[in-house]
Amino acid sequence: MKIVGIDFGAKLAGTTVIATIDDKGNLMFRSSGKKQDADIFLMNAIEAIQPDLIAIDAPLSLPLRYKNEKSTGSFFYRFADIETGAMSPMFLGGLTARAMQLHAHLLALNVKIIEAYPAHLAKTLKFPDAYKKENQALEVCYDILCKYWSENITPIHLKSEMPENWHQLDALLALTIAYRFQKNIAKSYGMADEGLIWG
Repeated sequence: MKIVGIDFGAKLAGTTVIATIDDKGNLMFRSSGKKQDADIFLMNAIEAIQPDLIAIDAPLSLPLRYKNEKSTGSFFYRFADIETGAMSPMFLGGLTARAMQLHAHLLALNVKIIEAYPAHLAKTLKFPDAYKKENQALEVCYDILCKYWSENITPIHLKSEMPENWHQLDALLALTIAYRFQKNIAKSYGMADEGLIWG
């Protein structure tokens, strides 16, 4: 089973990253370039990898209020956002629309895609407060993740490619969530009819 984690960034910022494990068990990163269309980059990479499961760090749905007139929920937050402390999909605007468009395209190709929230898993794994704040903490966070993989997921060669930045580490966190989902140990937040976040 081929599994992918994606840190989804602004369209031309060069901050979209794919993390996956190759056939030899090595960690691999693919990153979009600055001023490169991240959506085209993703579709080309996904076509090449042909994954069975993708976990993406981006909203894949809107609050239920927009689908169900009888809903009395929030216009801004889904229940999953409230439970995890995630940013509102409405505040993210165009990024949410792009992620939902990618979701629809992948569903048509029979590729399973789930919404992941790396920062929530980072909190669960007790990453230091310096997570995504101080570059010196990158290796510390990575070591925590490597230990988690060896004890809970599968023995792979994570040290084969160290993350160079927080975008790569978040893509690896998304990949971790995808493997947790595949092993039925991931936790879901929110309501199925509105949209779940997995961690």
